[in-house]
Amino acid sequence: MKNDIELLINTCDRYHDVLPIFFNCFKEHWANCTYNINLNSEYKKYFFNGLNIRSHTLQTNEQKNWGYRFKKTINNINSKYIITLFDDFVLESKVNQEMIDIFYFMMENNSNVGAIYLYPILEENKNNDLDSLKEVQRFYPFRVNSAPALWRKSCLNSLIEEKDDPWSWEAFAGYKKVAREFKILSPFKDIKPVYNYNASRGGAIYRGKWVGEVIIPKIKKYIIKLDLSLRGIYKKNDIIKNTFIYKLNFLKAGYRMSGLKLFFFIFFYAKKKII
Repeated sequence: MKNDIELLINTCDRYHDVLPIFFNCFKEHWANCTYNINLNSEYKKYFFNGLNIRSHTLQTNEQKNWGYRFKKTINNINSKYIITLFDDFVLESKVNQEMIDIFYFMMENNSNVGAIYLYPILEENKNNDLDSLKEVQRFYPFRVNSAPALWRKSCLNSLIEEKDDPWSWEAFAGYKKVAREFKILSPFKDIKPVYNYNASRGGAIYRGKWVGEVIIPKIKKYIIKLDLSLRGIYKKNDIIKNTFIYKLNFLKAGYRMSGLKLFFFIFFYAKKKII
């Protein structure tokens, strides 16, 4: 089992300031982790005392697109399954390794399961004492996203194109035809996460700024030197709007990935705004 699963942490060079926090929390809350650790970045490698981190970086003549880097890194990982994480998904409590083992055996015995989320993406609470997982239905908003998950590598790879960016990929990859060829499972909303991070605040960084309630206690706990003013701390009243060009490119990427199913997302977003 150990060699069948590897970890993949997605980052970029300008987010390396969060890695000391991420790996201090990782070392404390996942001390029994035996999986190989892969770090997907651009040009900068990263080292952390006591952990064997394999940095996947680019040559100077390679494109920096997120999709290109993500796909290249996945293809350089030899395991059958990959646990995907992002750099600001800093752990808040101990990882439930026993449940990861159970999910692994479930996927081994069910070849049509492409992924199992390690953090709930459903809004539905558990309704009986037997099931802790539920299939995420086709066309469910953000059915494919960057939340911590155990992925069948072949399924994950089939969803990524070199042109992709992380924001449009989360919004539209789930509408791709290939995404409907396998099942994706999620814990119910009221199930304790297998991998617990502060998802309600978006992790340790939101819109490029630090989330104070997430990082400040950890900086103090692990005695990490960090100049918070360089990135700034996000405040509730901060208004960070996306430009018209960004929105246009976002929708163009959505059409490229999902065609007319783009309108499923537009309908969901409009309904959410109205409600």
